[in-house]
Amino acid sequence: MVWWSNATRADSIKNARTETLDCDHCGNRTEHVLHRAKSGIGFGNPITGKMWVSTRSEWMLMCPICEMALMITKEEANQLQETAIKSNATADITSNQKTCTSCNQQMNEDARFCGSCGSELR
Repeated sequence: MVWWSNATRADSIKNARTETLDCDHCGNRTEHVLHRAKSGIGFGNPITGKMWVSTRSEWMLMCPICEMALMITKEEANQLQETAIKSNATADITSNQKTCTSCNQQMNEDARFCGSCGSELR
């Protein structure tokens, strides 16, 4: 069944590389996942809510902990979908980190809670 919708739905992109970033919202350093949000007028499946065709697509990197999104361009999204190896610049870990007392995971010094176990950092 085909239907028209103006609802936005963001879906993760399979086989896309993640990007290690510091989240501005929760303060954790995590692997942000590439998502594509189809919006505008479109049609798709009303049972699953998946849109096949839409008038607008937006690309974003979403924090897996707090689900806040960082909007990116289509060109940046295409680079993340390529099978190239991550650059060393994004994988570098800074020396100003703190350790979670529950699971000993290294976190950014500005993080408010642990990205692995969820406990509050002091």
